[in-house]
Amino acid sequence: MTLDEALAVLGSDRATDVATIRDRYRTLLRRHHPDVAGAAGATRTAALTQAWSVIERTAPWPQPSTLQTPRPVAPRTPAPRATERPDVIGLPAPTLDVFNRLAEAADSIGHLSYIDRQNGILETVLRPDGWPSCSLLVTIRQQGPDTLAECALESLEQRPAPPIAEVVALLQRAFDDLEEQDR
Repeated sequence: MTLDEALAVLGSDRATDVATIRDRYRTLLRRHHPDVAGAAGATRTAALTQAWSVIERTAPWPQPSTLQTPRPVAPRTPAPRATERPDVIGLPAPTLDVFNRLAEAADSIGHLSYIDRQNGILETVLRPDGWPSCSLLVTIRQQGPDTLAECALESLEQRPAPPIAEVVALLQRAFDDLEEQDR
């Protein structure tokens, strides 16, 4: 997909500023997300995600890191603990700290599309290399002294999603990278 094709998918052109294009992308993503539009929205969501990825990589304006709204930096959290399940990340830290940091990590690997702080849920739409667009749902809960991040993955296209362990490892690496940046 070329830059002009990606802009057309989002109903924009090269004269539109990036903030407007990003807002349009997010609006369309919410409107066509399969949770809202049903199965018919999956194809449109995949096209929107691919278009935004092309725009982020090739647009002749400031790169994605300058497009993000500054967020308060979450306090450093201890390193993740191994769990017996490949779809769970365990962290010996308060739930709110883990939630904030995982939201940043999820946004860095995809496009954060839903946040529910009260119930500890976040969703990101991502397209791992070589795989279809997917929805990663992370539910965060306290278990004893640890906070657990339980992950579920669903393909938004006709092809199967990647193995959950690969995507959880990607999220965990993004989390670790954020921790390294703060040191």
